[in-house]
Amino acid sequence: MFAALYAHAYRLRGKLGLTREEALEAWISVLSNGGMIAVAFLSLALALIGHATGSLAVTVSAGYIYSAIGVFEYAIGEYGGRQRKRLAATS
Repeated sequence: MFAALYAHAYRLRGKLGLTREEALEAWISVLSNGGMIAVAFLSLALALIGHATGSLAVTVSAGYIYSAIGVFEYAIGEYGGRQRKRLAATS
């Protein structure tokens, strides 16, 4: 839900009068929430595959995959930091 809301705000950034910094924050929020969605769907897929194949290891990995959120958030934070520095340098 939040990914859709932030994506909508990002698409309407001109009409909403968002500054470049606000538009960047909206985009970073889209990426962050999209990463959460990706991890959730991956976990769901692993759980379903594990159940269908009878593999306990695959089913259990569905829970451990949530640790990937940290990787996503780190990467998005690095990206956001670089973009904020770039915006500050051009302002």
